[in-house]
Order: sequence, then structure tokens, then C-alpha cells
Amino acid sequence: PARAPGAYVVLVDWLPALYLERGGRSLSRLAKQGEQVDGVKRDVADDQSPIGLALAALADAGRRGWLGKLAIERVDGKPVLGSQLEGALLQLGFSAGPRRLTLRAGS
Repeated sequence: PARAPGAYVVLVDWLPALYLERGGRSLSRLAKQGEQVDGVKRDVADDQSPIGLALAALADAGRRGWLGKLAIERVDGKPVLGSQLEGALLQLGFSAGPRRLTLRAGS
């Protein structure tokens, strides 16, 4: 991840979990699948996993308008549609579009 104005790192238990590139189009997982939270190993799809918690925080920040419009097109360099995170993002209020998942402030 590049340290750039407008890029964000989401921390879980003070450890980096997600990196959102400037512009909100690309998301990278920094926490590994199956990492532990509070001593319990969690799967990436679990909403209590580091990634699940980080996605919830990211969606909350997006809904509050802190990040502007999020239009995620890529996760870990691959298309978001069909990715492991697509279902979790849709459950958090993102809307599916032609090549992206979008979350607008206030939604």
C-alpha cells in the first residue's frame, strides 16, 4: 500500500486490516484469512473476523459521509464482483453495479 493523501487504512485491534486506495476504487486485505480476534480464529466471511470488522467500519464511515462515495471495483487486484468479499459488502449496504459495488453517504 502506498502512503498517499486520500488513502485509508482500517485498523482492527490496532493492526492494519484493510487498505482503501485514494478514490475508493480499490480495496486490499492486509489481515490474513483465519487471523485471530480476541484469541478466536475467524473465517474471512465471519462478521467478527478482522476483515469483517474492518468492512463494517469502512461501510459505517462511508454512510456517515467521511469518505465520500465508495465505488469499489477491485479487491486484492481482482474484480470485486465474484470476490470473497462481494457478499459481505452487499450485506453492509453496498449496491451492485456493472463493474463495482457502490455505497453512498447516508445510505
